[in-house]
Amino acid sequence: MAADDAAVRNDYRRTVEDIRLMMDFLICLCNRADTGKVRDPSPLKVGQSSVLLQETTLKQKEIAKTLNVSTHTISNIKKKLENDHSLASNRVGKCGRHKKTTPRMDRKIIKMAIKNRRASCRMISNQLAAEGITIARRTVNKRLLEGGLKAYRPRKKPRLTDKMKQARKAWAEARVDWTSEQWEKVVFSDESTMQCLTTVCRV
Repeated sequence: MAADDAAVRNDYRRTVEDIRLMMDFLICLCNRADTGKVRDPSPLKVGQSSVLLQETTLKQKEIAKTLNVSTHTISNIKKKLENDHSLASNRVGKCGRHKKTTPRMDRKIIKMAIKNRRASCRMISNQLAAEGITIARRTVNKRLLEGGLKAYRPRKKPRLTDKMKQARKAWAEARVDWTSEQWEKVVFSDESTMQCLTTVCRV
């Protein structure tokens, strides 16, 4: 009976160990960028890992769980410490994907947005596509934000106030008895759109 209990406990330990290895593998996959390269841990994570490895007796798995990194990362840091290697990143230059647009294209996108203030990112993207430049709407949005241009909603014109209504009424009452000869002397130099609730007319 005792042998059966020991076998069950061993099976349980192996199952738990397999689950931990699988979780570490999934964490490693999550730490991969779109380019397929593993992201470098931040300098803060590297410093915390080195301190925990040198000043505590925690296991690598416990440190990885505490800092929310993979055990592979902790193992690499430990190897560097044992071999007196630098903990700085080995990558040189800028990493990741290159920008799809050139500086000239960025200036063109900003110029198009300034020329037509009501143009949306999708409209600009479609205009560029008509010129043979395929850029996503989200890319256009990023370039406009980098250029200091943000999206705003046009302010709605407020409705007439009581004071404005009284002034218009007084103006109309003062001229209600005008003759056609008097109105012929009036020159209407502009057309204005008047809206009362949902009714729109032009005068």
